[in-house]
Amino acid sequence: MCIKLSRDIALCAVAALLLGLSGPNTARAELLAYESFDYDYSGGDISLVGQSGGTGFAEGWTNVSNGAAAGSGEVSGGAYPGLLTMGGHGFMGDNNRVGRNMVSGSGSGGFADFLDGLSNIGKDGTTLYLSFSVRYSSPGAFWATELHRDGAGDGQRILQTGQIDSSGRIKSLATGAAGAIDLDLSADADTHFLVMRFDFGATGDGLKIFYDPTIGPSTEPSTPTAEYLTTDGLDLSFDRISFANFNGSGGTEFLDFDEIRFGTTFASVTAVPEVSAVLALSLLGCFVACRRPSSIQRR
Repeated sequence: MCIKLSRDIALCAVAALLLGLSGPNTARAELLAYESFDYDYSGGDISLVGQSGGTGFAEGWTNVSNGAAAGSGEVSGGAYPGLLTMGGHGFMGDNNRVGRNMVSGSGSGGFADFLDGLSNIGKDGTTLYLSFSVRYSSPGAFWATELHRDGAGDGQRILQTGQIDSSGRIKSLATGAAGAIDLDLSADADTHFLVMRFDFGATGDGLKIFYDPTIGPSTEPSTPTAEYLTTDGLDLSFDRISFANFNGSGGTEFLDFDEIRFGTTFASVTAVPEVSAVLALSLLGCFVACRRPSSIQRR
């Protein structure tokens, strides 16, 4: 069962979780940006383009191709086991791409400490984590989570992860790489959770992908599902994130995407619902302080 928390309670829960993660016995876990798709759905589904909720992003959602992405007030169907899910979720039909700038001329969002000399996220010596959940309705068709630099078109794409070719497998392809890295997984219609670790360096950037990690332990798994090495000489600096669905049939295929998080540690982008007694009291205090007349929806 998935529980959709009200906005005030959800914000309090996130704050308490982060306080718990940054306690004296754990490394400092900082959540830099978070999009839970917590919008006003009182009138039903909404257009995602133009929405600017969440925290840490420089700008709101923009149309990249066709712009038919939407937001739904329901928790994403088949939510990933153990993942604390708040707000609604984003979704789009066939032949669409929508994106959001992390950095722009108007600001750096929550990423000031990660900017290189060209104002892209990718400062040498820094490590950044990205996580998100996705569900695609039609195994065998194209979908991808993409990172771009200096523009939102195909020519500015620096990383593409998902079902990116006709093999029916999940892969990740970095611009300039000798080839795609295969996550050794067949595409399906289930909800999946991905964590990406970026290690930015002077001689090359590394990428580790953790596909469907166990939610609970805050310790990063020792072995990634797939990776690009820093010795591959890649430039993975970026300034925006996009989600794409291009089956080409014009049919009813859809892509759900949710719980987008950028942070400084593995723990910061994998919220853990199991809390200690002290943290539970913190959550209870937040509940009392923040509660407003509202209902808790269950799906």
